[in-house]
Amino acid sequence: MASNRKAGLWGEVRKLCSGRTAVSLLRAYLTGILSEATAPALFPLGLGREEVPNGRGTPVLLVHGLYHNRSAWRFFRKSLAEEGFTSIRAITYGSWRGGFEDALTTVRRELRRTLDANPGRKVLLVGHSLGGVLLRVIASEDEFRERVGALVTLGSPFGGSDLAHLGIGALARSLKPDGVACRAQRAMKDVEAPKLAVYSPVDDFVFPLNHLNPGAGWQLHDCEPMSHVWLLYSPQVAGTVAAFLKHYR
Repeated sequence: MASNRKAGLWGEVRKLCSGRTAVSLLRAYLTGILSEATAPALFPLGLGREEVPNGRGTPVLLVHGLYHNRSAWRFFRKSLAEEGFTSIRAITYGSWRGGFEDALTTVRRELRRTLDANPGRKVLLVGHSLGGVLLRVIASEDEFRERVGALVTLGSPFGGSDLAHLGIGALARSLKPDGVACRAQRAMKDVEAPKLAVYSPVDDFVFPLNHLNPGAGWQLHDCEPMSHVWLLYSPQVAGTVAAFLKHYR
């Protein structure tokens, strides 16, 4: 929380936590522990590439965050399926080799494959953390902006994160405040599709707090206090996203 205090945002954090800051931080700590146990256990399930579903409803493309793979969405996609979404695909980009541009190239390729398999349809995009930043940049590009039905991000570091100074690899370092990822966003114009940014007021990976805010033209949703990675596993977050996407499928 030092970054939030330094940025003068501690009062905003307390407000979003309804004054129960200690309880909220404890929830973030406990869900963080659960996340650190869950993510490695799921990781082997995300090895390899997932095939593109063929034309069974509006396609949903899920893009994970740094150091994860497509297994990150295992519970989230099940929640979406229970809400009637029938064409869900999660992809993987490399976190350890290459930088921001390399990740963009991978996500662009997989988005093209999804769109090619669904002619005439728009795609619903959901990204966690860095995945949301990648999707934001790609959705703004002329090739894709007319094919995006909606864009949702979970805990995405739009303004970078102070924690990225300790990151391993070029892709992690791209998330420094004023790093490559931030500069790419300043150089683009957001897609005009409906956009929702979901974030936790006590995010333990992205700070200060205002770096979770993408700016004008977005709907913001501060969820109940939880850790950064737990956004992937929270039924409440999945329900919020499903309710938003239902309007655009």
